[in-house]
Amino acid sequence: MKRIFKILGSLAVLLLLTSTIKSKSQIDVYATRDNQVVLNGYHYLPLNDLCDTLKIMISNPKDNARLPHTRVINTPSLGDIYASSAIISYASDRGTSYRFYIAVRNEIELAYNQLHDELARKLFNKPFKNLSKDQKNDISAAYPKKISEAEPD
Repeated sequence: MKRIFKILGSLAVLLLLTSTIKSKSQIDVYATRDNQVVLNGYHYLPLNDLCDTLKIMISNPKDNARLPHTRVINTPSLGDIYASSAIISYASDRGTSYRFYIAVRNEIELAYNQLHDELARKLFNKPFKNLSKDQKNDISAAYPKKISEAEPD
C-alpha cells in the first residue's frame, strides 16, 4: 500500500509540475535554507519523493509535451532509441545544511542510476553494472546525466 501511495503521490506532484517547466529540457531543483526541496521554482516536494518524480520527468514515458522531450538517437548496440533531453539545474540557498544538500544531490544521482538500471534490465536482462562498456554507453546515451550545479545564493 505504501508503494502505491508513493507512486500516486509522485504522479500528483508531477501533474502540478508540468504546468511550470520554463524550458522543455530544464528541471530546476532547489534546496532551501529550511531544508526543503522546490521543483521548478514553485512546488515543494518531500525529499523521499524526489527520485521517483525526477525519474518520471527525465524519462517522460507518456511523451508529455510539458516535460523534457525525447529524441531518437542511433546507438551501436541498440540501434535507434529514444533519449532524454532533460537537464537538471541544481541550486541551493547558502543556509542549506551540507547534509541536506548532499541528500538532494544523492536523490538526483539515484534517479539517473535507477533509470539506467531499469533500462539495462529491460533490454539486456541484467543490471547496468554487469553490462559491457558499449552497452553501458548506449544506456547512458538514453538517459545522459546532465546536471548543472550553481553556487549557493
